[in-house]
Amino acid sequence: MKILRKILFTTGFACLMFLGSNCGKMSTGVCTGYSAEFNSTYCKDGWTKDECDEWDDLEVNGVSWTFHKGQTCEERGTPATP
Repeated sequence: MKILRKILFTTGFACLMFLGSNCGKMSTGVCTGYSAEFNSTYCKDGWTKDECDEWDDLEVNGVSWTFHKGQTCEERGTPATP
């Protein structure tokens, strides 16, 4: 019985470590930004939060970028931009 508990504990711990290490890293969604100067909305499909945060930090196209997990540009009613 002690061996079975040890196996279950070890397996459970390993599963939690795996889930915790990948949590949010591979989730994709859209990265959106709006330029009042050019009256343009930008939308990038299939991005990760890290990619979107990088564009926000760099202020690409002079706009603030926001990540929307699990969404697509089409779902948001905005055409995807190249």
